[in-house]
Amino acid sequence: MKRNWVGVVAVLLVACGGGGGSGSSSNFDQVGTTLNGFVTSSAPAPSGQVSGYSFALTDSSGTLYETAGGNLNTSAFLAIASATKLPSVIAILTLVDAGKLDLDTPVANYLNTLDPSFNWPVANQAITMRMLLSHTAGIRQSSESPSDCLNDLTTTLRLCAQNIANSPLDNPPGSTFSYTGADFQIAGYVATLLAGSSWQTFFANTVATPLGLTTFTYGPTQNPRIAGGALSNVDDYIKILRMILKDGVADNGASVLSSEMIHQLKISQTGTATFSLPSSFPSNADSTGYTLGLFVTNAADYTSAGSPGPEFTDPGLFGTTPWFDSGLGYAAIILIYQDTATGIDMLNAVRPVVIDALH
Repeated sequence: MKRNWVGVVAVLLVACGGGGGSGSSSNFDQVGTTLNGFVTSSAPAPSGQVSGYSFALTDSSGTLYETAGGNLNTSAFLAIASATKLPSVIAILTLVDAGKLDLDTPVANYLNTLDPSFNWPVANQAITMRMLLSHTAGIRQSSESPSDCLNDLTTTLRLCAQNIANSPLDNPPGSTFSYTGADFQIAGYVATLLAGSSWQTFFANTVATPLGLTTFTYGPTQNPRIAGGALSNVDDYIKILRMILKDGVADNGASVLSSEMIHQLKISQTGTATFSLPSSFPSNADSTGYTLGLFVTNAADYTSAGSPGPEFTDPGLFGTTPWFDSGLGYAAIILIYQDTATGIDMLNAVRPVVIDALH
């Protein structure tokens, strides 16, 4: 029987206790006030409002401000959905730094060598890791396709990747941006072959341990959802974002990624591919491209708020929204359990307040 472990845990953990916050400067008090404006006592909270939130803001020197409101506190631990993509990409990019992976080599080369019995269709031969991580591989995203194994916690990552590979492509590789978690499942499986371990062990060795993450998890399953199955609190996620601001270096001085890989996170990969946001995305979603695991924010959003940008983000299905701004050198995360539109509304409301406080 299929069970969505992430959804079950998220529901159980959404009511984590009262609010509260901490911050080193009253300059950021208005940030908390702005976010508190989205909190409602209605149960369940309607779209556009939340029963609670947790928030953290950082620059390269450390956390600048942390706060929470409603029925969540700063230790709240929730399912982050698509905000999982960035940490997963970071783990996979460590393989490039280690010389085990080339982003532009067809993944067929790795599959044929490391798992010869894996059936990789002829139509898929041109697909590269770069395409998989930028959603331009042409992998089918329909819920009626075998990709619905993404929610099957009774199978394995290999079997899920095989089911997805067996499904016909929606588009020729490299031609079209198609936002789906299915391509990340294949990318994750290839990464485990190159690492010689399970996904969870691979992530722990390359990201969680060097960064000192204590709560971030993909759960106890042999089929972790690489693009959207993690849970975290803001303290752990902000360490991931701060590592990016520090050009790949953890707070303890450990090197997680090279400068070149950090650079890759900031380059739109959609290029000549047809780019458009999925019809299922909320009307307030606004971006101009996609990198490896991140949307490129429309410049009008951050320039009007006083930043030279660019800004990158990937809001999740339940509204958790992390972002970092290369121009001003800051990053933040809003952790909620609601919907994507609400997370984007909160980002749009708090962005100018954050930027004004930084100035």
